[in-house]
Amino acid sequence: MAKKDKKSKTVEQKARVAAKQTKKAAQKEKKSKVKGREGDNSDAEDVDLDTVLAEYAKQVSYFLFNSCSFSPSRNNHIDLVRD
Repeated sequence: MAKKDKKSKTVEQKARVAAKQTKKAAQKEKKSKVKGREGDNSDAEDVDLDTVLAEYAKQVSYFLFNSCSFSPSRNNHIDLVRD
């Protein structure tokens, strides 16, 4: 009788393992579908990288030019001509 019980347990264990594997496979498939949809949105806008970088450089130079004051004062200028 003990052997019969042992065999029935292995059958039950195999059934549980198979059920877990199918459940995991279904979850993995669902997750990959969701990730696939999110990834498609990134290709929705094709923008030229050179254009974006040129615009960024233009904005940075404009900001630096307008935000920095180069007026010479007593402490922050260099005398190029010395006597």
